[in-house]
Amino acid sequence: MREPAFNTIALMLTVYVAALVWGIQHVCDRYTPNLLVTFFRRIALLPLITLVILLFIAGSLLFPLAPPIFAPLPSWVGDVLSFGLLVVSIVVTIATVYRMMQCLAKGTPIIGWFRKRKGQISILEDILLNVIQHNDVRLTYEVLNATLHGRTENRQAMIDWLEDHRTLLSINWVVKELIGVILASPLDDEAADAYYDLLGMILSEALDKEEIAYAQSILDALCNNLDKAQPWIGGHMNLLAHIGFTLWKIGDQGAWMPRTTRLPEQLKNLQWWFYSRVRSIWYHVLRLNDADAVNYFVLALCELIRETTGTKDLCGFFLSQVYDVLADAYPEQLLNEEALKNLVNELGHLRLELPDTDVEDTQKEIDSYMIASLAILAELGETKEALRHAAGNGYMRQRIIKGKWSGTYRFKSEPDYFYWLSPSSYTAARRALGLPRLSRKQADELIERKAISTPITIQDDLDLVTDEASHPSLGSSPAAPILLKSPPLK
Repeated sequence: MREPAFNTIALMLTVYVAALVWGIQHVCDRYTPNLLVTFFRRIALLPLITLVILLFIAGSLLFPLAPPIFAPLPSWVGDVLSFGLLVVSIVVTIATVYRMMQCLAKGTPIIGWFRKRKGQISILEDILLNVIQHNDVRLTYEVLNATLHGRTENRQAMIDWLEDHRTLLSINWVVKELIGVILASPLDDEAADAYYDLLGMILSEALDKEEIAYAQSILDALCNNLDKAQPWIGGHMNLLAHIGFTLWKIGDQGAWMPRTTRLPEQLKNLQWWFYSRVRSIWYHVLRLNDADAVNYFVLALCELIRETTGTKDLCGFFLSQVYDVLADAYPEQLLNEEALKNLVNELGHLRLELPDTDVEDTQKEIDSYMIASLAILAELGETKEALRHAAGNGYMRQRIIKGKWSGTYRFKSEPDYFYWLSPSSYTAARRALGLPRLSRKQADELIERKAISTPITIQDDLDLVTDEASHPSLGSSPAAPILLKSPPLK
């Protein structure tokens, strides 16, 4: 029994070494040679030592030059021990080879070794490059998931690596897996800032290739994420504005040119579609019932208006979104002093940048939003001096002229006044600009429009009475019809 046991253990060691050689070759081909040390230490070393020890003990039992410790043992005990060593060697070999092949085939356990380890990101970068070259979708996802959802420093290192290897972002299936990992859950403020440049590059690559349907799928994923993020703060504001910049321009903030395609109508349709998603994001922000979120959205919206100045119609639609912000957020008391002052300031700068600066209708629309913002500020208790300062930031003084016949100051074109603001609030805003109060006709129109838009509540105070007088039969009508008695008119 001793000799067959020794031979079998030697065979198991040979099989294991052969499997180990195959595993080393597989690691080098599919993953990276830099992984060999970790692979050998975690999977191969302990079983190899175990089999060598088993072979040494079996040899000690077989050969006459055995150590004295085995000399006094009966013959049958040595046979039993040899059999036990044989069984252990077979179990160790089968289990270790199975585990090795499972780890190498799935890849997940190997990648998991580095998920939370510091200073090992270079190995994962090598693995990622190798699996992408082999078109291994599953392992690509696993590596990206391990790095981007692991340690913060590993995430930033992987983001920097992907930005340096920008050519990989032109591979559609790689981008699909990357977007799936990044947007697996709504981005928080830190993540939105971290992925700011990378997500812009991804969208820009799709647009540069003029694959509009592919670009729309990326844009849809980004907007869906922004439509679920809470709280909605600075990182989300920057990301939304950056998406708008990428859709309309090529380059960066310091040096850019308008984005063009061979089929301009396709790009225009995508931009219109983005406009509809911005409206959806606004309603999400409104539902959060957070004044800070509204302030950040206002800043993002003004940035989008600035980015779209090259497309007059879309710029006009984004500008009209300002009315929705004011009309929706005002009744919910979500417009604070900071948001309104930021809005007036941004609209003032936009007034000078719009392509149709000389078009009076556009200037009138901006005046309408500014005077409404000043009126809300007056309701919030801002002083006359603060209102004048805000109006100065919006370049509103340039829009005020002196009447030729009356001698009083007025707007070049009278702005629109919104019924959901009171005449007294508008009067306070106008006073800060050195203008007279609203005329009686303007005030009456506001009051009338507000009354028309206010729903009428019908009081349910009707009493049920029975008419005791006799009536002719009519079909199956009851003998005593039920009538409604209304309260007396006052």
